[in-house]
Amino acid sequence: MTFDILENGGVGNINVVTSSPKGVFDKEAKKALERWKYLPAKSKDNLARRMNQEVRLDFQLD
Repeated sequence: MTFDILENGGVGNINVVTSSPKGVFDKEAKKALERWKYLPAKSKDNLARRMNQEVRLDFQLD
């Protein structure tokens, strides 16, 4: 998945790059990533957006 870290530390512009099986967990993966929070990056005295971050989420069924 790719995403941006927003100025407030939230997550936006979420995209599923690949999934297996295709489309099965995409919606739940996006919902999970939307709840993540990061410390915002600072650029000089302003908070900055961090673009094109990547993460891999693995789902396990028990």
